[in-house]
Amino acid sequence: MGWFSNGVRVAAAAAWLVAAGCGGDSDDTPDAAVDRCGNGRLDFGEQCDDGNTNDDDECTTACVFACGDGIVQASETCDVGIAAGEAGACPMASGDCDDGDACTVDGVTGERCTAQCDHQIIESLIDGDGCCPAVDGAIERNDFDCAPVCGNGILELSETCDTAIPAGEPGACPTDCDDGQPCTDDTLVVPEDIRPGDGACRATCEYAPRTVVENGDGCCAPGADPTTDDDCATGTAVCGDGTFQPGRGERCDTAIAAGEPGACPTECPTDDACTRALLLSAGTCKAQCWQYPVTATVSGDECCPVFYGGNNRTDGDCETSCGTPAQECELGTDDCDENCRIERTAFRIVSLSLADPHIFWDAGNGNCPDLTSTANNTVFPDAIQQDADMDGFADLTILNVMKPLNQVDGESTAMDIVFGNCLPNADPAMTQCTADPLTPRISVTATNAATGTCLDVVANTVTDAYMTPPAAVDGPCFATGAFDAPMFQLGSLTVPLQSARIAGTYDADPATGLVNGLLLGFVSESDAAAATIPDSVLLIGGKTLAEVLAGGIAPGSCDVTAGNPIGDDRDVGPDGTTRGWYFYVNFTAAVVPFDDRPTAGN
Repeated sequence: MGWFSNGVRVAAAAAWLVAAGCGGDSDDTPDAAVDRCGNGRLDFGEQCDDGNTNDDDECTTACVFACGDGIVQASETCDVGIAAGEAGACPMASGDCDDGDACTVDGVTGERCTAQCDHQIIESLIDGDGCCPAVDGAIERNDFDCAPVCGNGILELSETCDTAIPAGEPGACPTDCDDGQPCTDDTLVVPEDIRPGDGACRATCEYAPRTVVENGDGCCAPGADPTTDDDCATGTAVCGDGTFQPGRGERCDTAIAAGEPGACPTECPTDDACTRALLLSAGTCKAQCWQYPVTATVSGDECCPVFYGGNNRTDGDCETSCGTPAQECELGTDDCDENCRIERTAFRIVSLSLADPHIFWDAGNGNCPDLTSTANNTVFPDAIQQDADMDGFADLTILNVMKPLNQVDGESTAMDIVFGNCLPNADPAMTQCTADPLTPRISVTATNAATGTCLDVVANTVTDAYMTPPAAVDGPCFATGAFDAPMFQLGSLTVPLQSARIAGTYDADPATGLVNGLLLGFVSESDAAAATIPDSVLLIGGKTLAEVLAGGIAPGSCDVTAGNPIGDDRDVGPDGTTRGWYFYVNFTAAVVPFDDRPTAGN
C-alpha cells in the first residue's frame, strides 16, 4: 500500500502505546504532536512531512499534500480539489481544453495538479478538419477548408473558372459566349458575389434555342418555312416531299418517318452528363440536334469535365485526381499527359486526290469530260483550306489521331479517325484543330511495318485508263484493319464506305507527317444513288454520286451505253456479289496541334 499507509499504521500504534502507559514521554501532548510536523518523519495525523518549512512545494507546512487542497499552490498548474468549471480546476481530457480554434490540436499534458492544456498549431493540409492553416499552398484546391481566391490563377473547387488563367487554357473564364451557331441565343452569366469579386470566377455560358422569326439572322426558326423566314430556304429542294437532299440545303425532311435515314429530329436526348443537347429549327427541314460540352466545374451536375480542369480537387463529381470517366492512364507513366489522357499525335490530311474512280460531267452531245483529271478540279484543296459555309472551320478536316504515336516495327497502336474542326488556313499544316462532338469518330488499330508494303489496291478494281493510278503505301508505314464508315466525311459530301482501310508512310521517326497515304473503301450502287453532291460544287452540284461515276445509273450521255470514254467502271464488293465502286484516295498529312476536348458543333 506504500509508505504513507504504512506510516499511518506506525503512527497509530505509537499513539496506542502512549495511551496505555507503555513508555514514551508523558509530556507528549497534542501541542507536541503539532510541533513534530517538519521533523522529516511521517507522524500520526500527517499526510506528508518533507522536513522543511516551504509552503510552495508538494507538502505544505501543515504536513498535508498541496494537490487536492483546493488551492493552486506555486508548484501547481491547477488543483484537483477545485470543482470542474471553476477557476483553477484541472483539465481531465482534451475536451476540457477546447480553445475554439480549428487550427489547433487541443490536448492535456502533465497529470493531476500539474495538468495543463496544450494547443499544437496545425501546419498540415487536411481536408475536412475545419482548418485552413497559415502555410504555403493553403488554398481551396489543396485543402477544402480554405476559401477560394478568385484571380489567383488556380481553378478551385467552388469556382467554374479563374480570371487569371489565360484564355484557351483549361479553367479560363469565358468572356464571349458566341458559339457560331445562329440558332442559339448565347448568354454570359456572371453570378452575384458571395465573397468580394468571386462572382467573376463562377462565370458560365448558357445557350437556348432561338425562337424568333427574323429574316437574315441565319436561323430557320421553329415552325417557320421559306414563306415566313428566308433563312429556311433549301434551294431546289422541296421541304416535306419525303426526299432528303443534303446537297441542296436540307438537314432532314419532315415527311420522312422517324427512325428512317433523313428523318427530322423531334428531341435530342443524350446519355452523356458532360454534353448538353438542344433541338434547333424544330419542325423544319433544317432541324438539328446541336450539342455543346459542359466546361464548368460545378459540383452536383454529375459531370466531371476532365478537359476543362475537372478533378477531385475542383469538382465534386470527379472521383480521381484526373477526372472520370475520361481517365485513360496513370500520371507518371509513359505517354500519359497531365489530364491522365494518353498523349495524342494528330496527322491532318493536307492534300487529297481521288485516284479511282474518276468523276465525269454530262456536258451534252455525248461529251463526258473527266473532271478528276482537269486542272480545274480544286474541290478538295479548296475544302481543306477554306470556310465556304462560314461556320468558322475549314470545310474538309480528316485527322488520323494516334494514341499514342508508336512507330516500332510490328507493334500496334490505337488510332481514331476524327472529322474535326480546324481553323481555315492557306497552309493547312499550320492550324489548330479540335474534335467535333457531333461527328462520330472511327476507332481502329494501326499496325506498323518498317519495310514492305502496308496497303495496296484490291485486285481487279483499278481502271488502267486513268493516268495516275493509286499509289501503294510502303514502309516505314502503318495500316489499319478493315472498318465500315457509313458517314465518311469528305467535306460536305458524306460517302458511305464499306471495308475501308487507311495507311500512310512515315516521313521520319518520330514522324512529323505522312508522305504517302492511301484511303480505300467500297461504295455500293444503292449508297452512291442516295449520296447527293452539294449544290456548291461546280457543274455537278445537286447530282447523286451514282450519276457522275462511270457505269453508274446516269440519265444522260455519261452512262455505260453512250459517250462515256471509260465504259463500265463498276467493281464487285467484298461480299462477291454487290456492284459498286472501290474508292482510292491518295493523301499526304502533317502533324498539327490537336485539342481532343470537344468543341460545340452542329
